[in-house]
Amino acid sequence: MIKNSLICHNAQFEHKWLLYNGYNVDIVHDTKILAHLVDERLPLDLESLCLYFGIDKSYKCGSAVLDLEGIPLLERNTRDAYNTFKLYEVLYPKLSREEKNIYHKVLIPATKTLAKIELAGIQVDEKLLPEIRQKIEKEIQEIDLQNDKTIQEFNVFSQKMFNVNSTIHKKLLIYDILNYKIIKRNKTGEPSVDANTLKALLLKEHKENKHKSGNNCETCKKQTLYKIVATSSLQGYLENFLNPLPKYIVDGKIYPNLWLAETSSGRIKSNNPNMQNSPKDYPRQVFISSYPDGVLSEIDYTGIELKLMACLAQDEVLLKGFLEGDPHRDTASLIFNKKEISKSERDIAKTFNYGLIYGAGGYRLSLLTGINRFQINKMLEKYWEVHGCIKTYWENWVKGDLVYSPTGMKRHWTKETEAKNFPIQNSAFILMLQGLNRLVEFVEKTKAGKVCLTVHDSFVIDWESEKSARKYLPECIGIVCKHNMDWITIPITVDTKIGKNWYETEAL
Repeated sequence: MIKNSLICHNAQFEHKWLLYNGYNVDIVHDTKILAHLVDERLPLDLESLCLYFGIDKSYKCGSAVLDLEGIPLLERNTRDAYNTFKLYEVLYPKLSREEKNIYHKVLIPATKTLAKIELAGIQVDEKLLPEIRQKIEKEIQEIDLQNDKTIQEFNVFSQKMFNVNSTIHKKLLIYDILNYKIIKRNKTGEPSVDANTLKALLLKEHKENKHKSGNNCETCKKQTLYKIVATSSLQGYLENFLNPLPKYIVDGKIYPNLWLAETSSGRIKSNNPNMQNSPKDYPRQVFISSYPDGVLSEIDYTGIELKLMACLAQDEVLLKGFLEGDPHRDTASLIFNKKEISKSERDIAKTFNYGLIYGAGGYRLSLLTGINRFQINKMLEKYWEVHGCIKTYWENWVKGDLVYSPTGMKRHWTKETEAKNFPIQNSAFILMLQGLNRLVEFVEKTKAGKVCLTVHDSFVIDWESEKSARKYLPECIGIVCKHNMDWITIPITVDTKIGKNWYETEAL
């Protein structure tokens, strides 16, 4: 029997409510996280878990929970409390020693960490929103898609105005009228017109025509396909980001939800709004410091997953590249078989290094780089001659239908890419979560700022002044780069930037 301990289902939600109302408590167990650790395929709501493990029958039928009051509400809450404890008794013994270690030292503390970040929120410059929106609309007008000669021919032929968001319109125009070669099909067998495929088509044409002035050269900009890709991207900024943003603003801030245990890899999930999808471009100018003379800083892990793959696979060539030089330049020199490397060749090598982490093969790499499959396969032969250890590293972590991370966490897998990715992604997630737990605690103690957001591999801090940011950031960097994973044999590093808003920043 546990004494003097608070057990919850969804501790992050409880921390958020308690902190908002001035209560700083310790929650020692969370049955939602326990369920995710036991089997990431389990449902996460209390009622479903109780039904699954035979703890209780369904009891929430009838009146909605929000309509309950008096004795029915008391009965419901006491029953939830009882079921949470019984669920804890079922789930906790199922954890391995390693899982219990991560659970107590990283995941449970992170429920309070993320609750504090959610409560902090990030300030929005509401006056700037119309200006950014107008800028995007002006760029769309300058592209002038509807006055493109091919688009006009399509409009006459179909007797409909071309809709850049219409899958059917894009498929007809790109493959039937412009006669682009099909390089990818969707699940139904139809030619793909998703954003990545269209960008790959554009890149492939750029490479074949041997344009020398970059992917956004003036020749490309005159092409119908370029106009479609650019217009779609800009409209995405509006429809998926700027236009919905105002409905999430409360007293000048947005307060995104940041969820643990919501993804199979363990990564943090964001919604209301989903800040993982915020464009890495000038629309980020709308996010500013909440202090009158404040600044925002972003701490971004550099090459974290590639570094972890090199350590897991004990790839001496990649490890040496990180320690002594530039691993992407080394890879470029290898696959292009030359010493003098251009920026575009280094970019292709970077695509190789990171693409292979996520299970990309020759077909996918060809899409990403615009290089034909024959050349890609030749490059891959050279790559695997040197980095063959990467092909076998993940086998050490697979046991049947389960793949294990060095952290001790596990997941079920059905695709080979899932088995390859999980040890890397989960190790990066736990390393960053450890750093985030310490970072929030440290910044809180300075009383000079607050961590207001985490997105992918980065943390955003809202500081009361640039002076405070520059004073405390060196220690922040040390905090987030610190870890206890002794199998990591190369330094963990970050890029750190400061600015008046999230977009206009300079390196520390």
